[in-house]
Amino acid sequence: MENHTEISTSSGIAERLRELRLHLGYTQKQMAAAAKAKYRSWQDYECGKNVPGGRVLAGLAEIGINVNWVLTGEGDMRIAPTEMPSGDAALQSIQEQLDRLSEEQLRALADDAEARLERLSREVTNT
Repeated sequence: MENHTEISTSSGIAERLRELRLHLGYTQKQMAAAAKAKYRSWQDYECGKNVPGGRVLAGLAEIGINVNWVLTGEGDMRIAPTEMPSGDAALQSIQEQLDRLSEEQLRALADDAEARLERLSREVTNT
């Protein structure tokens, strides 16, 4: 049976990242800076051309964003300030949230990211 969870598509992630940015009242450039991402990368995330990696997810966690919500749509968008991790704690928080995902969800996320990287690599090679 095919896995149809929200984590298996980047379109859900892209929609949530755009929703998050609009909720915060940021431009794409401002959001990229806040999440410690490159501007072009943030544009690709919102378009569903790519999914954010661990460093960007850690950057989002550092500004109080619930990474589980970004990846799955579950829970609240923001985490309480007292729960906000920083530095290594942010990476630990992301790892803990990833640990809660099923093998199927993790494989779907990895497959999606790999396919997008291959497509982007082909696009770069063809330009």
